Amino acid sequence: MGGQGIIGVRVGVSTDPTLGFTLTRENGWFDLLVNGGGSITLHLTRDPFKPVQKVVYVPVNEIVVLDKIVLTLDGQSAEQLLHAMDSKKSSLCVDHDYEKMRPIIVANWKQQFQNGHSADKSAILAESQIVQEAVRIPGTGINLVYHSSRSAGFLSTIELQLTPEKIEPSLRLVHLKIAVEGILYERTFEADPNILFTYAWNRRNVYRQKVYGLANAVIRVGYQYVNCAGTIWDVQTVQLAGHDMPISEIGGWNLDVHHRYNFHEGILQKGDGNNAFLKQKAKLLTTSIGDGQQRPLHCPYCNGVAKDQRLLAPVALASGPDGSLYIGDFNLVRRLKPDGSIFTVIELSESSVAYKYHLTVGPVDGKLYFSDPEKHQILRAIVLEANADTRNNLEVFVGTGVKCLPGDRTACGDGRSARDAKLSYPKGIAIAPTGELYIADGTNIRMVDTFGVIHTLIGDHFHKSHWKPIPCAGSTPISKLTLRWPTQLTISPLDQTLHILDDHMVLKVTTDKRVVIVAGRPSHCPSNGHQHRHANDASEDKKEVIDSKDPLAT
Repeated sequence: MGGQGIIGVRVGVSTDPTLGFTLTRENGWFDLLVNGGGSITLHLTRDPFKPVQKVVYVPVNEIVVLDKIVLTLDGQSAEQLLHAMDSKKSSLCVDHDYEKMRPIIVANWKQQFQNGHSADKSAILAESQIVQEAVRIPGTGINLVYHSSRSAGFLSTIELQLTPEKIEPSLRLVHLKIAVEGILYERTFEADPNILFTYAWNRRNVYRQKVYGLANAVIRVGYQYVNCAGTIWDVQTVQLAGHDMPISEIGGWNLDVHHRYNFHEGILQKGDGNNAFLKQKAKLLTTSIGDGQQRPLHCPYCNGVAKDQRLLAPVALASGPDGSLYIGDFNLVRRLKPDGSIFTVIELSESSVAYKYHLTVGPVDGKLYFSDPEKHQILRAIVLEANADTRNNLEVFVGTGVKCLPGDRTACGDGRSARDAKLSYPKGIAIAPTGELYIADGTNIRMVDTFGVIHTLIGDHFHKSHWKPIPCAGSTPISKLTLRWPTQLTISPLDQTLHILDDHMVLKVTTDKRVVIVAGRPSHCPSNGHQHRHANDASEDKKEVIDSKDPLAT
């Protein structure tokens, strides 16, 4: 209360009551065991506070540290308070430069073992601060090898540069949050150029258990400005090296010919100090369905074992939280289950597949969504099992079926129920872990919130006289951005930001309502190679002018 932790709050999973519940401790923290690999909805209750629901994405075999959850007294709306806090944080911050103010993060887990030194020599590895000792056993070709990285007191480290050499005068504070295996480290720095920091991890989780193999660390760096309402956060993830399994157990020494395989983490630990991270190797491409031949258009026997089935013209893919793969195979939407069986869940008419459609699966409800550009609607599958009525297995989720035209007086339904809205040409769709649906609708990006109300996030519904390209550098407020023809959308599981594929570029929508380029470059902008070439040509021309005036000038 008053910003402090609340004890005795009941926490459970609303979508799966069989997982049970727990109570928060004095500091407001709690522990709850859930199934990873998707999003879950937590339900928090305690009198006299208003109940709160929180959607959380939980990776497989990881301990997740949540952000602060606010509880309010009866008569107050927790949702409105959280929305007000989010809107305050997301106001435009012009002082922040996303290209320059970006932390540099380096973890040394690769340098610790893959060092390239011979096992029969002693060495000090300066980059990873590791001591290697080797002693030859007389009369044999075997060496005793000691690596300080495999000792009990060794710490895995992360090197961070939080600010560049030049910073904005309005930068006030720099916040750092590091979450690894349930441990949350927080620190605040006063704004200074070139802030360097080293974080050391003891290779144990929050329950003081040894962590073997590699662990994911989520690093959040926040920049707080005097003239900005909220803090701008940069979120990255790195891997840290945990403990190694004991090999020879000769007082901390190992035989260089004695190896051990950690099959849980896919790591081959060698006695000479090197590790082979097999999970980090290139993946093997295999065939799940299809033999290169096409199936017939109407295929009543297309259910059964996937390896015995054929495809006609696959155009879309989507994965479910249970591991199922949904395949948009021309006029059939088929579900490939983890057990290797496949069956049809939706059968479309030939006229419905004249245009390319898109698929996505809700991370919370696990339902399949389908964008139909010809009908100007977003549809949702009713049943996802083998006994579904495939020809009548879709229900309307967004759109009346009437096309949104430029200059529409109702703004194509903005601010109203999504089912009563008009869509222009829906293409790519994506659903955030919190339940919002994003639609690439013509040249606009539209969003359906958790209350079922549709909004236009990027673009407008007026007549567009001309298309304005995105700048070559910097960021652009979404209110001034005009997209060319966005086709694909996705949500980053790291920071829940929206990413857009448009005009051969990947764009990111930041928390303060700006758009930055994360991959690719605008077609009207020169490449780095051309810039360097022009710079070299200019320097050569300048040198020739100097040489012609004064032969001693260099």
